[in-house]
Amino acid sequence: MKVSICMITYGHEAYIKQALESLLVQNTKFEYELIISNDCSTDDTHKIIEECINNYKGPVNIKYNNLENNLGMMPNFIFTLNQCSGDYVALCEGDDYWIDPLKLQKQVDYISKHPNCNLVFTDVKVWNESKKIFLPNWAIIKKEDYEFKDLIERNIITTCTVLFRNPYKDEEISNWLLDFKVGDYPLYLFLLQTGYAHFLKEVTAVYREHTGGVFSLSGPENFINTNIEILKRMQNLNLSRQNIILIKRSLVKWYYVKVVRLSSKLEFKEVRSYIKANLEFSDIKYNTKYFILIVKLYLFPKSKSGVFQIPVN
Repeated sequence: MKVSICMITYGHEAYIKQALESLLVQNTKFEYELIISNDCSTDDTHKIIEECINNYKGPVNIKYNNLENNLGMMPNFIFTLNQCSGDYVALCEGDDYWIDPLKLQKQVDYISKHPNCNLVFTDVKVWNESKKIFLPNWAIIKKEDYEFKDLIERNIITTCTVLFRNPYKDEEISNWLLDFKVGDYPLYLFLLQTGYAHFLKEVTAVYREHTGGVFSLSGPENFINTNIEILKRMQNLNLSRQNIILIKRSLVKWYYVKVVRLSSKLEFKEVRSYIKANLEFSDIKYNTKYFILIVKLYLFPKSKSGVFQIPVN
C-alpha cells in the first residue's frame, strides 16, 4: 500500500460526512487506504460513518474501528497510526477536510523523489465556525524546507495538510508519542531528526476553528502552555546533544512569552513565582537574549503590563 490516511474522530457528527467524502475522492496513480478510529463518540458520529461506508462504491479500502471504550486523543491517535500499512501516512481529523483531489498525488510525487524529505505539508484555509468566514493560514511560512532547528522554534504545520514517511517501521515512535498529550507536533519533530519537511505552496485543506475542537478557539494561554509542556518533555528524551541545546534555547524563549502573558494579565506575583519555578541561572548559556529579558521582568514585573506578543524571530 502506497498511502494510508489516518483519521481519528470524536463527537464530529456535524463534520464527519464532509471529511470522509473529501478523502475518498482523491485522484491518484496509486492505491490508498483509509483508517478511521471513532473514540466512542456519544453523538451520531458512528451512525454517519457507517452510512458513508455503506454508500461508498469506490476502490479505497476502508478500515473502521468503532471503539467501545473511550481511549482519549493520544492513545487513539497512536492506536490508529499503528494500523497504517502504507509507505506514507496522511493525517486528517474528523472535523477538517480536503479541497484538492490531487493533494495526495502532489505530495507523493515530491517525497518519493527526495529521499531526505520525511514530511510534506501544504497551505491551508481556516474556517471560523462562529464568524462563518474563511481566514488565511495562521502560520507564517517563510521558506520551502524546514529542519528540526526551524520547527523547534514554533510549529507552523497544520495537521490536515500533512503527509509523511511511515515511522512505524521504527518502534521507537510509539514510546516517543506516549510522552505527550498531543501527537502532531511531537511526531513532526521525531521525523525531522533524520530528514526535512517540505512546504508545497498550495491550499489543499480546510482546518475548522470551532468550540468543540481540542485546540480550536482555545486562545493563546493553551497554545503557550502546550508548547512549553512539549519542550520540557522533549529535553528529557534521548536526543542528540545538538537537538537538546536547540530545545533548551527555544524553551527559554517560551518562558519569556509565558511571563509576558502573566504580566499582561496583571498577575505580577505569579511572574516571579513562575520564573523561580522554571528557570535556572545555567539557562543563560542557551538563550542569553531572552534570559536577560526574563530577568528584567523578574525585577520589573509590571514592565510588560497590557502587552502580549509571541516572538517569532
